Amino acid sequence: MSDIIEPKGAFPRVAAILLAVGLVLIGTMMAKSEEFICSPMTGQLVTADGGPAGGVSITREWFAGGKSGRDTAKTDAEGRFAFAAVHPKQSLLSWLPGEKAVRQVFSADLDTGRFEFLDVHSRGYGRNAETGGKDFNMRCRIGVTPGKGDVGWGTCTLIE
Repeated sequence: MSDIIEPKGAFPRVAAILLAVGLVLIGTMMAKSEEFICSPMTGQLVTADGGPAGGVSITREWFAGGKSGRDTAKTDAEGRFAFAAVHPKQSLLSWLPGEKAVRQVFSADLDTGRFEFLDVHSRGYGRNAETGGKDFNMRCRIGVTPGKGDVGWGTCTLIE
């Protein structure tokens, strides 16, 4: 005869199922913290002749899964700027499978008007998905005609 007492009723089974679901959700939320709508980005804005474009306001707009956002930065005296990472919000809908396409548009607020210097698309929420895994560190020119670049459309090249 065994000294183990088996619980009776459905409650222990339901509790075990709820505990398992909870552990799966916690694991999924932890994995989501490693996802990026926008990777951290650093760059330098320069003029057509290569001199630093200091004191310029820069806007990053992003679009992903029906959501969008915008943030701004200002270049320092050397034309350097940075944007922080944007992580997806945690929701039950974010766990559903589907394509994770992201578009980011970077523009400079110049005396002559708004100048888009980078338009980049990525698939997936991996870090540096925008650049194929390389650090998202760019040198971008103002006062030149945008075209196909190292990353997306614009005036930018990757800085190694």
